[in-house]
Formats: sequence, C-alpha cells, structure tokens
Amino acid sequence: MAQPLPAIDKKLRTKIESILDKVETIKVRLVSLMGMTHSQDDFGIYIKNIGSEIEKFLKDAVFQNSYNNLNFYNLIEKLRDEGITESTIGNLHELRNYYNSLKHDPSFSTTITEAESKIKKTSDALIEIDSESIGNINSVYIQNTNRILWLCAWDDYIGGMTELNLFLPNYEIDFPYSVEYFNITLEGWDTLKEKYVPTGQLQLGKEFISEKAYNVWSKSADMIGVGRFSGDVRGLIRTLSSLVNKERESALLENLKRKNDSFSVIASIAYAIQDTLLNNNWTDFIDLKDEIRLRMDFDYGIDIDSKVLDFYINKIEKNMISYDRNKLKNIDEILWLNNEQFSKLVVEVQIMNKPSIILTNLNKLAVKMN
Repeated sequence: MAQPLPAIDKKLRTKIESILDKVETIKVRLVSLMGMTHSQDDFGIYIKNIGSEIEKFLKDAVFQNSYNNLNFYNLIEKLRDEGITESTIGNLHELRNYYNSLKHDPSFSTTITEAESKIKKTSDALIEIDSESIGNINSVYIQNTNRILWLCAWDDYIGGMTELNLFLPNYEIDFPYSVEYFNITLEGWDTLKEKYVPTGQLQLGKEFISEKAYNVWSKSADMIGVGRFSGDVRGLIRTLSSLVNKERESALLENLKRKNDSFSVIASIAYAIQDTLLNNNWTDFIDLKDEIRLRMDFDYGIDIDSKVLDFYINKIEKNMISYDRNKLKNIDEILWLNNEQFSKLVVEVQIMNKPSIILTNLNKLAVKMN
C-alpha cells in the first residue's frame, strides 16, 4: 500500500546563490582539468558561458531589467551607482575582457592558470555584491517544481563506486524507465541518506516502490537499497553530481559515462527547458539554447563538453520562440509518456523532435519515452 507523501522543504536558491554556485563549479572543473591533458577549448568554454551568465545576472538580478539596453561594459560601470568598490568593478572588467577575447579573437592565447585567476576574482566580486544585497539578488532563482522518483543503488566494489539509478514510477511494468544514473563514491550512499532521510524527502524500503520493480532489482546481490524520492529533483541531482568519483568515472568506457547516456541527457534537457522557460529571461534563440546548456551543466550535472548534449541541444526547434511567452513561462509539469500515451496529446508547440518534447494544449511539457 502506498504511503502518504512527506512534507517538502520548499526553501529555494536565490539568484546570487545560484551564480555563486556556478562560479564555484567552474573552479572545481578547472582544478580537475589541470591534472589532465587539456586544450584552451577545454577550459575556455567555461569562461565563455559564465561571462554570458554574469551579464544576464547583472541585468536581471542587480538592475532588475531596468538597463537591458546596456552592454556588459556599461552594466559593470553602473555598479558604482550601487556603492560597489573599484576593486570589484576592476575584477569584473577583467573577466569581461578575458571572456570577449576567448569568444571573439581566434588568435587569443591563454593558460588554465590564468582562467583560474579570473574566476577567483569573479567570485570575490560576486561575494561583495552579495554583501550589499542590491537589486533583487535575493529573490528565487527559478520556480522549483517537486517531482517523485524511485531509486535503487548497487555497490560496485571492484570499481570502487556505487551505481545509483533514478526511475520514473510505474506500477504496471517490470522495468520502470531509468532517466538518470550516477557513479558515486562508496561513501556517497550514506551521505545521501544523511541529507534526505531526516527531511522525509527520501523514504527507503521496498514498500515505497512497486513489487515488480523490486523483484527485478533485488536479483542482484549487490543491491544495497531502494526507495522513493519526493521533492526538488534539481537539488537531488546537484547533490548526486557532487558525490561522483570523477577520477574513477573518467576511467570508465565512454558509453558508461553519464554525460554520454542518452536517457540522462534527455531527462536533463527536459528539466532545463522547463526551468529556462519559467525563468523567462532569454532574449533570442541562441540565448535560449545557451541558458538550457548552462542549466544542464550547472543544475543537472551533464558536463558542458558532452557531445550527446550538443546533439540534442541542436534539435531544439527555433520556431518555438515565436509562441506566446506568457504560456511558455507557465509550464507547470513534465509528463513522461510512452508512445501510446504521447499519441493522444494535442500538440501546441513542437519543442524537439526525436526525442519528441512538446508543449501540450494544457500547458504541460511532454516527453515521449521510446
């Protein structure tokens, strides 16, 4: 018998917390790259994307869309009116110049240590902006939506990791759709439980999933736990991403890495599309795709260098941006459907094709699970 759902903690990340999280993520990525063979393109992509993100942050969060006609340079200069110090303004200009050189000058040459220095100064600048509480930097980053997922964990002692899969609930079939999987550290399972079980968001035990699914999953002697997650999947995925053993995962065959797993990328792109449309801060089609890409990386843990990510991003239909933005920004749910269920829907907007992602006439985002 299904158990009643727990109360969910609805504390949301603020816009300043989100941008600081993104900068911190880049710091970690740059340090990770330093120990490997890398090219300028490998680390330059992070600078180019965060530069664009900070420009949008200034327009939206700091100046509350009052100066959308200003370019990046003038937005930074305008910070003087908010009492921001010359040191912070200088740090942001350094990032802007570096970002523009990487983006527009094919002959520009730099090093990863210089990139790390620019990101460190950017972090310092954002910390000062945070301390001043200007604009609406403390308003919520996006409107989070709660979702329910099943999960199962198996220990891979030889590989030194725990494989954790997230599934769409389905009581009718033996093999529920797996939309996400992570190779986390062996200690990560306990970390996950310590974080989510006390809040009631993670309920462990076979009574929280279907008997059919449990019978299949439990055939593996390495299964260490099953349960149901109820809450903000964004926070869950961010937590799981932080628990991934990057060194061990990098040694896996390419098709076993999460960034190359089609189901994980499709799930992440659906979440990121909804988040981007809800945020309603994009200016054109390129800007829309850039924000979706950033959210997939920063919020849903799909590395920005993923070729599968690139493949699906380029399938987004350009015509969708001509649709009513008021409806796009009010998508209230994602439906995960099989072919038969999907065929019964009324298509309002085709967002992607193969995989098919649509906006329905009831303002739902629907994903066809093949």
